[in-house]
Amino acid sequence: MFAHPRSVVPRLAATLAVAGIGLTSASPAGAIIAGEPPVYYCPPARFTNTHDGDVIAVLAPPEGVSLLGDVLRAVGMSYVHVAIVSNAAGTAVSQSTWDGSTPSGLYGCAQPLDPKWISNLSPGVQNGVPVDDYGGLAMVLPGAGRANCTGPTDSYHVFGFTHPEPNGTCSEFLRASCGVAVDESRTALTGAQTYAGASELYDRVYSLVLADIDAKWDSWGLALKCGGAGAHTEADRAANQIVNEFLHPGGPCEGYGDGCDDFNVGGWYGAADGSTGGVHPASHPQAIVDTFVAHGGTPVRAGFVPAGACTCVENCTP
Repeated sequence: MFAHPRSVVPRLAATLAVAGIGLTSASPAGAIIAGEPPVYYCPPARFTNTHDGDVIAVLAPPEGVSLLGDVLRAVGMSYVHVAIVSNAAGTAVSQSTWDGSTPSGLYGCAQPLDPKWISNLSPGVQNGVPVDDYGGLAMVLPGAGRANCTGPTDSYHVFGFTHPEPNGTCSEFLRASCGVAVDESRTALTGAQTYAGASELYDRVYSLVLADIDAKWDSWGLALKCGGAGAHTEADRAANQIVNEFLHPGGPCEGYGDGCDDFNVGGWYGAADGSTGGVHPASHPQAIVDTFVAHGGTPVRAGFVPAGACTCVENCTP
């Protein structure tokens, strides 16, 4: 890439590499040096007031923007996601997340959603991915985590909201792999909170699956395929699968890891009707922020610069 010993570009590249800012090359027609493509500097998006190991806590977005955000808002939380800054330049974060991807189609009439998919949402743990501004809702918790944090390969586990699962959710990833403090007294959900979250999750999944079915199957054809069960029945079964996984990881089942509850298409109301006294403690974004504040920390609004246009810095066409 660097053909000229006297060029300042190698020194620039080294400086940018240390800062977490890269150079990219391309091969458009008209490169000045035969066999050498132009070299471009592409300023990445970055936080302007963070350090390696700072935690990014994301406030709840408007309703309908994020399924998981809506569930946590229904539970009564102000913060719905956490990640950790993973370089000094503020251009990358590590996190565990679900990207909102859905199955390609019905798994079966009795269990509409593939239990393996429910147990292992993607992408899960991501190390050193580019930052974004989270819709302007990002707050910084300075020094809340460990610098140079990376996590093991793992998928996202929806039951990690109600039962501790190291690296299984965004907050459990920070607690298990990045040294982020969480006071156990701040993690438990009441029965009423659990019910509110489960209700919101059911409603959102039901609507999403119903729309997906309508896009791929007409109700008459689906009824023929599934012995009279129409789109609404299948959407109800799918929503129950997700909510039962959310509430109960259960025991091993067919090797899928998280348990048998992701097969359960029956109702869940009796398991989260407010009389259960809450669920087992598991960390969540609000607990991380509350712990940080209780220990004397002050969240600050994240400064953010979006990615800039690429500029040619070597072998540029006239």
